[in-house]
Amino acid sequence: MALLHKADLSQYTWHKDVTNIIQSVNTIRKKQRKDGSTLDIKRSSAEIEKVIKRLHSIKKHFNPEYINAVIVDLRKWIEKGLDTVPDFSSSFNKYSQETNKSFGLILFPIYDLTYLTKDIFLEVCVYYRNEPPIIDYLRENMDHKVFQGTELLMATDGITHNNVFTLFPENIAIEKLKDQKKFAFFFISNYLKIFKNITKPLGSFAVSTPLNIFNATDEEVYNSRCVFSFVHDFYHYKGILPFNEFYSDKTTLFGSAFEEIRVEAQTYLKLISFNNNMTKMASELLLLERVYRYAYTNNPGESFDTLTNYYFFKFFLKSGAITLDQMSISFDFDKVKSSFVSIVSELDQLEKKILCSPGEQFQGIIKNWLKNYLIFEKDDKEVKPILFAEWLIERGQSLGIPRSIVTVKN
Repeated sequence: MALLHKADLSQYTWHKDVTNIIQSVNTIRKKQRKDGSTLDIKRSSAEIEKVIKRLHSIKKHFNPEYINAVIVDLRKWIEKGLDTVPDFSSSFNKYSQETNKSFGLILFPIYDLTYLTKDIFLEVCVYYRNEPPIIDYLRENMDHKVFQGTELLMATDGITHNNVFTLFPENIAIEKLKDQKKFAFFFISNYLKIFKNITKPLGSFAVSTPLNIFNATDEEVYNSRCVFSFVHDFYHYKGILPFNEFYSDKTTLFGSAFEEIRVEAQTYLKLISFNNNMTKMASELLLLERVYRYAYTNNPGESFDTLTNYYFFKFFLKSGAITLDQMSISFDFDKVKSSFVSIVSELDQLEKKILCSPGEQFQGIIKNWLKNYLIFEKDDKEVKPILFAEWLIERGQSLGIPRSIVTVKN
């Protein structure tokens, strides 16, 4: 399966217009207030007119009905006043998924993708939906329609500078979000670049167990990550407290860590149940992501994913699922499996407890549970990094392994 993000995109007739659209939207972004309205009405209006003109030029290459709806929303914003909050509800409702092996474009006001504020910025991106055939099998047998495995090709600064890996309806700033199952973008090409530049180089000294994924081609890694992401996304909508029904409680730092731990345990067990090479490599990717990768790339005060690394590392170390020899990890896969079974059982009980407790106790219950595995400091407001993470960062940086990379360059 060829990967398109490596190709010269200038060969496509829409490339020049999309490049100019991105430039215009980046100019508008710089003029936006926290609520998405613009400070410079005259300049922003001129840039929007350019965007509209170029959208007309390229709509035949994408989804014309959706592109027309975007143009209508842009016109409505101009008529209402660019000093007002943008609302793209109409185009959001018109959006429909592209078929596999097709290009797509989305343009929306989106909440700050650093997740540190609720500031609103206009963003646009072009992607190529690229899923291996096994996804069709999984989609049919697991009845999960929202997932889209894509290559991110071009995007505005808010997406490229923040190395965005996923995009969901709740990221879109619209007046009323009625459908949280409308889409789930997974930019698999970004995960591939992280694997090649960070995860795999770290694994050369941090993991002693031979893994198939370390010898895989780019296409094999991409496909395996696509499978991993599909199953992962499926389990967000399952369980006693599904993510889409308890969104506000599960998007805090600790609530998100709890949700990812819950989902990942079920995902691993599902992946190994298929017993084929691609799902095996997907399960290996899961282990690498959840035992050390995030602990290297992200700080615990800013990333729930890093907290999941600390949790799984300590749980596995205690259960014997991993052992350390001169700080290199060795996996015992039988014990890894039994550990995930124990975690699923424990979190089922915890979710039942939460369900039977007053809503305001949700965060306190999660935090008290995490204290069994994480060390809190500074009046219980921060989590102390684990020793392995501190060693990994020091060793990795001494070898020139970056902690972050720019995954998309227009």
